Parts: sequence; structure tokens; C-alpha cells
Amino acid sequence: MKRSLIKITILGVFLLLVIFTTKGQNRKYHSQFNAVRGYTNPALVGLEGSLIRGVARNQWVGFNGAPTSYLFLTEIDLPEFFGKPDSLPNTKNAIGISILHDKIGAFNDTEINASYAVGINLSQELILRLGATFQYNTVNLDGNKLNTQQVGDPKINQYVGSFASMQIYDFNLGAGLVHPNFYLGYSIHHLNKGRFNAGDVFVTSIPFSHFVQSGFRFDLNDDMKIGGDFLLQEQVDLPVGVEFNIKTLFKDKIWVGMGHRIDYSNNFQLGVLLSDINFSYTYEIPRNRTFRLPNTTHEFVASFRLFSNSIRKYPVFSW
Repeated sequence: MKRSLIKITILGVFLLLVIFTTKGQNRKYHSQFNAVRGYTNPALVGLEGSLIRGVARNQWVGFNGAPTSYLFLTEIDLPEFFGKPDSLPNTKNAIGISILHDKIGAFNDTEINASYAVGINLSQELILRLGATFQYNTVNLDGNKLNTQQVGDPKINQYVGSFASMQIYDFNLGAGLVHPNFYLGYSIHHLNKGRFNAGDVFVTSIPFSHFVQSGFRFDLNDDMKIGGDFLLQEQVDLPVGVEFNIKTLFKDKIWVGMGHRIDYSNNFQLGVLLSDINFSYTYEIPRNRTFRLPNTTHEFVASFRLFSNSIRKYPVFSW
């Protein structure tokens, strides 16, 4: 118990440091997007077992007013929680809570997501997972920070020099296939298009967001494993986002990786896996020919596994 309290304290200090010293982003990108699978797709909540995870992202380093972003999530595999992990975890119920805070310019955006996932055995190793999320989103607008383009928007310019706050209630759905060596998922966000809202309504509709993600893991030998992840984001009013990562894990302790976001950036990643606590860092560099990312990005991820004695069927997805 004492060791667990020490580990939780170390993780808490790390998360506070990265949360309060980071500046983030506008669109909700994460370089280590496999670390936020449960946020992107509710069907993949609990895929790594029960954990607490924090992600902090510092984008456009050196620019005043650069976007800021951090994500805190907790995922609970219910059989683990009740002390009854079965021989096929990820086939039972799992729940998740995530809080995402994103700030850019005049807008301050906070999402609170409550997710539920269930798994259905299709074969001895292949599992179909289904999930749903209820989302509460509050958006605060500081009319003193509007740029000239935003001032020209008739829905927003009425708040020039003042403040506004809007609350949005919505739903996300997801499905996925999970195997010991791979996963494949699809999810859709904003099923109600933001039409359940309250407060100062300066956003009348939110388009559907579609996500397709997949990944694989396999052993090269006893000391080395390789894995990769892919993510596609599509929304009618934004460019299609496509990115992928490739990683190598050494002796189940240290991994290195690199990734690419098409038309945006390249990144380099480093992670350390301890018994219950994992840390990783990403350094992202914009492509020379892109004007979408003006400067480098730093991203930090810290995870704490809640039940260290649990035997997971899919431990490979934790890196």
C-alpha cells in the first residue's frame, strides 16, 4: 500500500507540472493518439485495463497565446475493480471518465466525457467491442481576445469587449475489433450536432466528426517488440487528418518511436515502462512546407495502472 501511495504521489506531481507548464493546440490532436483511444472511441475504453492517465501538450512553442491542451482520463475494467478478472478481459464491462481542456485565442473549451464499453466474444481471441459516451462541453468566450476574422462573424461579434459562456450536451458512439495482435475501431462524435445547449449560444451546429483508428503489436524476439498505430479524422469543415506512429519496445522497459501527420509534422517519441507507472515524451517538428504549424510541439504522457497484480490478455497495447 505504501509503495502504491508513493507512486500515485509521484504521478500526481508529474501531472500537475505538465498541466500547469504547458501551452496547447487548436484542433484536438495528440501525437501519441494511441494513449487516448478511450477518449477518441468509447468502445476502446478499458482496452489496457484499469488506469489513470494524463496528457499535456505544448504547441507552437515561443508564440504568445499559443494553444494549450491537457487531458485527464480514468478507465476502469469492472471485473478488475470488483476483484474478479476473468480469463478473457476486455469482454466484460468497462467505464471511463475523461476531462479535456483546450484553449486557443478567445476560446476556452472544457469537455467532460462519461463512457461505457462492453465486449462480445466472436472467437477465442477476437472480440467485438461497443461503446457510448455522454459529453458535456462548456465553451467560454473572451470578447477582448477576438481576432479580426472572428469579429466579422455575426454570431460572435456581439460579444466584442465582453464575455460569453455556452454549454453543449452531446453523444458519441464507437465500435471496435480487438485481437491480441491488433485492433481496429470506428467512432462518430457529436451525434446530436450540439443542438442540446444552454447559455450564450454562439455555436448553432457542430458537424459530425468521424474517427478510424487501428494498431498492431508483435514480438521480433524475446527482447524486442514492434508496434504501429494509425488514425484518420474527418469533419466536413476541416481538412482530413491522417497520422501514424511506429514504435520499438526493448526488454519491456524502454520504447522509442517516430510518427508523421500528413501535411503537418513529424515527431519523435521516447517512453519508459515501470511496473505500474509509465512516462513518455514526444517532440513534434512542423514540416518545412507547411504553414499550419508555426513552431515545435512538446507532449507529455503519464499513466498509472490501478491493479498491478492483474493478468491482462492485451498488455501490449499499453505502449
